[in-house]
Amino acid sequence: YRDMAGMDNYKVASVITQDTQLVGQTLIRAVNSYNKAFNYKHTICKVQIDNRDNSFTGGVKIHMSIRNCLNLRSTLNLGKNGSLKTRLKTKFKFKPRAAEILQVSNITTVEDVINHIVDQFRIQESPQQFALYEKSFLSSKSEGTHRKMRLDEKPLVLSLIWCTQGLAKRKRLVLCDHDPDNAEDEDDKYENSSITELQSKLDLLDQEEERAVVAVHAKYSQLLQLYKGALDKRRAEMMGSCPDIYRKKDVESLSRPVMQRSLSLADQDVNEIMDASKSKTGCSLQ
Repeated sequence: YRDMAGMDNYKVASVITQDTQLVGQTLIRAVNSYNKAFNYKHTICKVQIDNRDNSFTGGVKIHMSIRNCLNLRSTLNLGKNGSLKTRLKTKFKFKPRAAEILQVSNITTVEDVINHIVDQFRIQESPQQFALYEKSFLSSKSEGTHRKMRLDEKPLVLSLIWCTQGLAKRKRLVLCDHDPDNAEDEDDKYENSSITELQSKLDLLDQEEERAVVAVHAKYSQLLQLYKGALDKRRAEMMGSCPDIYRKKDVESLSRPVMQRSLSLADQDVNEIMDASKSKTGCSLQ
């Protein structure tokens, strides 16, 4: 859950949208109907009213219909205590049927929602590339139609108005990076392109892929050097903190006098004893 409802949001006395005034019993009935859609696991999404100024906060479910891959910015902390920071750029794509529940207030606008999602996911694309749509289903099996919402519209207020009109189950808030009603035209636009135009697009994609591969290799080499440096430093610290018992043993063996066992007469050869007993003049020792 993302919290967008701050203390500054409790300032609206009443809200009038699409000829529906959300005050008094109308607001209470709308809130009760809206809260029934959330079970005990999603109590944070339920709308709560502040009777002091008739303001309210609650959760809205934003469905993601993002067709293109998004560029994300992330920060990787390296080194001791994260002293070394490096920025990484990655590609990301929302899964089908992905959704986000945002905690908003009755004055949170569509523009606020889009900016929050862009900041929350650290998306590099401009918020102007995204739009929030009101999706309407004529039946449970229909594809639905879309209405692009204005930047100053209030998603939570609109959701409560759906409840007063009995349309909550046939309405949905969808964030798109394209025109959802012209999705087929976007997919078929390459059919009318010439071979030269298609080849040019392929060349651009190949160049983009090549630049991305080079960037990945460069980043890998940089991180590998950082890792090796940190590993060598760690090894040096460990060598300085641990006693070298083998080297100490060798030093002690050099400083210690060599003790040799004396041989008894029984262990020596008789001829060697006789030769050692003769003097240099040839006289035998008595």
